[in-house]
Amino acid sequence: MGKTNEDCKVMGLNCFICDANKRFERDGYLVCNDCGHEELIDWTKQSFIINDPLNKKDILKLTSLDNFKLSIIKKFCYRDIGNFIDIGSSSGKLVFHARKYLHKVSGLEVTDECINFSKNTLGLSIIKDICEHNENIHGGFAFHSLEHFPRKELVDTLSELSSKMIQGGMLVVSVPNADSFQYKIFGKNFSYYDHPNHTHQFSYQSLNQLMTSNRFNQIKLLKSFQYNGFSLTQSLLNLFNEEHNYVYYRLKRKNKNKNLFADFINIVLLPICALIGYTFAIFEGLFPKRQSVLTIIYAKQ
Repeated sequence: MGKTNEDCKVMGLNCFICDANKRFERDGYLVCNDCGHEELIDWTKQSFIINDPLNKKDILKLTSLDNFKLSIIKKFCYRDIGNFIDIGSSSGKLVFHARKYLHKVSGLEVTDECINFSKNTLGLSIIKDICEHNENIHGGFAFHSLEHFPRKELVDTLSELSSKMIQGGMLVVSVPNADSFQYKIFGKNFSYYDHPNHTHQFSYQSLNQLMTSNRFNQIKLLKSFQYNGFSLTQSLLNLFNEEHNYVYYRLKRKNKNKNLFADFINIVLLPICALIGYTFAIFEGLFPKRQSVLTIIYAKQ
């Protein structure tokens, strides 16, 4: 006797986004045949990561990606009243700078080191569970954070956010795209392939279905030139490195595992890869649903 749909749900075979019961395994993820969503198979391997250096000197330095995020916040979230929230605020860097444009903004973060730094060094308002937010929310942003949430926490957080956000409130969501040209070409060398730290790999369809089910409707799909150029540059460099995203970890996360030979190779290759990467990013912007990162503006209904 074959398995019923209910049996599949109990065994975790059904896609929690579209409820399809046809998924296949690829590179440590279960991939949905219908909506294209990818979900980590072995949840015990996931670990929390601190993506930003926890020191004020780095907080004050704005990169092109930081400015890209702030330009989106300024354009779509700017209000002189109301409460805003950064979902997955990490070091608090974005909250710190977004205060220039938002009446009141707080962060949602789970790692104790980031929470302590954000509160004690930067003087920010940080909560660990969105249920702790006791006021209406007028807007928010989630830059490269939703892909790190375990399934239950993701579903619960979006549901609670939806119940607290006012009608018409804007939510900016930015996640790596599992249906991007770059992921199809580079596979595990794709810069945003981060197994097992990413518990989810969203497609354009799966992200929109998840958001729609929580009463968030798409307003605009943005071109993520900065993300696309960075991603292709790092993906190309990954072809020449044994360690995934070696340059990123050395520069961004201050990786102490120095390899002088690898440093030399990457210094030589970086300008070439960057030229190719940012040139291709222009082309990639012509197909926004297939770019390396999906950055979408949603409005609460």
